[in-house]
Amino acid sequence: MRIAPAPLFRDPIFDGPTDPTVIYNRGEKAWWMVYTARRANVPCHNVSWVHGTDLGVASSSDHGQSWLYRGTLNLEPVEPGRNTWWAPEILWANGLYHMFVSYITGVPDSWRGNRDILHYTSRNLWDWKYESTLALSSRRVIDACVYPADNGWRMWYKDEAHESHTYCADSPDLYRWTARGPATADQAQEGPNVFRLCGKYWMVADVWDGLAAYCSDDLLHWQRQPGALMREAGVRPEDGSRAHHADVLEAGDHAYIFYFVHPGQGKKTDGPLGSHLSRRSSVQAAELTVRDGRLTALRNEPFDFYLPDMEKKLTAEGYHDTEHARSWRHGNGGRKKDQNELPDPLGAIVPGGRGGPQKHCHDRGSSHARRARKSAGPDLAARIPADARVHRRAGGHHP
Repeated sequence: MRIAPAPLFRDPIFDGPTDPTVIYNRGEKAWWMVYTARRANVPCHNVSWVHGTDLGVASSSDHGQSWLYRGTLNLEPVEPGRNTWWAPEILWANGLYHMFVSYITGVPDSWRGNRDILHYTSRNLWDWKYESTLALSSRRVIDACVYPADNGWRMWYKDEAHESHTYCADSPDLYRWTARGPATADQAQEGPNVFRLCGKYWMVADVWDGLAAYCSDDLLHWQRQPGALMREAGVRPEDGSRAHHADVLEAGDHAYIFYFVHPGQGKKTDGPLGSHLSRRSSVQAAELTVRDGRLTALRNEPFDFYLPDMEKKLTAEGYHDTEHARSWRHGNGGRKKDQNELPDPLGAIVPGGRGGPQKHCHDRGSSHARRARKSAGPDLAARIPADARVHRRAGGHHP
């Protein structure tokens, strides 16, 4: 069994990596982690250490077993001066990397002021071209999450002007967006992240007391799972606090959740400029599974952690379309496609007559797999953009 390092990553410059997203770099043939680089070790008044942040980069060429700090992304400025970048969401579509990132003018020392979600594109993941500032439900929006939906794409985000609930918007092409309204309204939250596991759609969101989990059949109607994931301290090194703002990577039969913790949370501060010990953060990884219909995080249990070699894997399976190198998220889990297997709504394979539930889906009677087969007609995948099948996600912030 290949064990995930704990911690998975610490930022050697500012010691404050948060809001991680993991994506395959097609050019380098390596996995990248892009994150909000909070300035945890810089003496600052109030919350200014959370602002003035760049987007940090770490890479792994050994399937996630080690991560090397590489620097920060080069983003085309939208205005002069020192400004704030939070919570990158990156995906590959139509021959480009697309990023939706939270943006704040300047370096505020409070939570006041406008926040916007900006759209950037890149060909190499390093250099980013500004495309637009999205017109959404307010000027207090952060933490974009983008996932393929019928006839295009859907975005979920936190709207601080509307009780910090999760709102959503739709787009046919990632460039034009129309706000739909609230997606969940049971409590304030941030960092929504949507993925598919065991024949169902899931959303996790940071409620500052663990991660709320929601389930959906259609990406519109969400049912809250009682309790919260990873609200208690973990037992691994640097994992001794609740989990915050997460990103989920679907990798074949596995779903890995990347999250950050404040290992020193609760420690007494050392003055008006705050404490490095209480502010610092570490990125961790765990595996998600479904047990009797409940989303469960294998935080303290052993799990096999392996980010696949995309180029070799796809060639071995007979795929020559390098568009799929964006991620294994909607591949076939490394298996040859069976003629009795039907595509699910996002182009992944749902086991058919001779198959069974996906690995790590421990539902009694495989009811989720049966419902997925029943609801996924053979023409449904055709209504989803081709690039949706190689999509990947990511995710905010407040301490």
